[in-house]
Amino acid sequence: MKVKNLEICFLTFGDGPEKFRAASKRIEKQAHESQIFSKVICLNDQNFRKIYKPWDESASILESKNLLPNYYLGAKAWLIKCALDGQFGVFDLFCYADPGCELAINCITKRELNKLFNLAYKYGGIAEQLIYPEKLYTKKYCIEYFELTDLEKQSGHVQATWSIWKNNENSQRIAAEWVEYSNPNLNLWQSPNEAELKQEDFLFRQHRGDQSIFSILWKRNELYVKKHHYRYSGRLGKLISRSVPIHTTRNRSGVSELPENIQNCMLAILGKLINYIISKLEEHEYLVRPQGFEPRTF
Repeated sequence: MKVKNLEICFLTFGDGPEKFRAASKRIEKQAHESQIFSKVICLNDQNFRKIYKPWDESASILESKNLLPNYYLGAKAWLIKCALDGQFGVFDLFCYADPGCELAINCITKRELNKLFNLAYKYGGIAEQLIYPEKLYTKKYCIEYFELTDLEKQSGHVQATWSIWKNNENSQRIAAEWVEYSNPNLNLWQSPNEAELKQEDFLFRQHRGDQSIFSILWKRNELYVKKHHYRYSGRLGKLISRSVPIHTTRNRSGVSELPENIQNCMLAILGKLINYIISKLEEHEYLVRPQGFEPRTF
């Protein structure tokens, strides 16, 4: 299924230390230069409060509890809901990426992005799933709150670093639930305190805040995931990364860290070929439904 002329809005949010604002401006520039998106939205706390009352009210509560700027990373839930509410106009898809991401644009990555957009439009949305079990990156209190089964605890954690949302009622409902469960009074996104840490599994690594909520909601709603299997380290990793459109590299600065001559088409083709061979050797499917999670409502 190929859908032509999709209207796609790119979203990002960055605030707190100056480096985060600079990073958001960097990826905003990359989104504009890609000439892929119909509209590019880059917001910080101040201008987001002015245009979206639900965030203004929530941010005021977070501020009163001294939870800002630490929780600015969680603003993406409100930003995506705001977009799906129609605040920025009517679009077929919304593509969100954290300011720490990078957009690599060349002849191959443009094709890869268009492929992702068409699949997201067909299936309702796409995010990226790690191989690491949910229980490693979601605290016990959150797991118990959502009553995760043993299979669900073993299911790979889904990143909220970037996501593509089809503009429909299902996406609107999921985004609304994400905002609802991000209420600070529910204690679902906050890192576990000292007493809670003592109750955690010895394999537990780190609670991922709003991303842990997103991961559970995304999988419970059976939205599709793209496996995270790219190698960024070393010369081979840099070559392969030339075929990857969205880099989840946590670049918290205004200066791009993409490989030199990222627009070189021949190098991108070579990177894509290597990536294809690795995928075949690993019997890796390009897009799958989350495994181990039961579709159910709350």
